[in-house]
Amino acid sequence: MVGANEDYYEILRLKEELKQEFPEAFIVAFRNGQRVNTGEAVKEFVKNKRKAM
Repeated sequence: MVGANEDYYEILRLKEELKQEFPEAFIVAFRNGQRVNTGEAVKEFVKNKRKAM
């Protein structure tokens, strides 16, 4: 594990930066210490981001 952040866009930026040296880098999502489906976590992030606007 390289980093942790609640902002999905920041995580994507970090992943792209890491892919130069680690082409197989990937994102893993956690909620309350439990691993969750990354796609569902992204949907929840986008939904909450829209609510905040």
